[in-house]
Amino acid sequence: DWYFLICDLNDDAVITALSGWVDTQIKMYFVTSQVLTTPTTLESERTVVMYHNDAAAYVAEGLVSIAATHRPGEPTFKFKTVAGGSEANITATELTALHTANGFSYIRKMGVLQTTEGKTTSGEYIDIVMGADFLEVRMEEEAASLAVNTLKIGYDNQGISQLMSCVDKVLKQGVTQGIVLRDDDDNGMYEITAVKREATSSNDIANRVYNGVHWTAKLAGAIHQGQISGVLEY
Repeated sequence: DWYFLICDLNDDAVITALSGWVDTQIKMYFVTSQVLTTPTTLESERTVVMYHNDAAAYVAEGLVSIAATHRPGEPTFKFKTVAGGSEANITATELTALHTANGFSYIRKMGVLQTTEGKTTSGEYIDIVMGADFLEVRMEEEAASLAVNTLKIGYDNQGISQLMSCVDKVLKQGVTQGIVLRDDDDNGMYEITAVKREATSSNDIANRVYNGVHWTAKLAGAIHQGQISGVLEY
């Protein structure tokens, strides 16, 4: 199985087609375009478009090497240096317009080559989308593993607690990876609730369907900008 989609073709027709397809999958598509307006034609939570004037500069595709070698939630994708990437020829005005369209580029700032943003074309941050995918897929895997490796998940409150434990295990991992926020005491800021068997419909029990586990979690996020103020005193 795989998660990251890249392609050596990057004309607008290909980008539009692949972006439309990836929106139906739990995958991410990274592409470098030589057209500044490409992101304006897309609004995809799973498509990442970087602009570079050089057709041989696959900076977005290079960014995948960072994404693929770290766990979801660990890196943000702004400020990243792409191995072998060259600086894009883009004006400040063009860069502002590109950011408004939820694309980004690759420039030298304070002497360091770096990505100028880290968003998908929907405006959501790449690390947030990847973190949500991680939680969804891992919870599904944990529940499937429980079903396969036990004689049965009993339709009782003990069985429901087992399902809650699957969710708890994944959310704890989400805290470790920086997807889910932790409080000052190092505890993950999430909550898991479940409907007890006695509050479940007899029809669901008869059909062996249980949809009663629900969780909420605070996103950890990342700091991308801000101001530091201070005063020198005698």
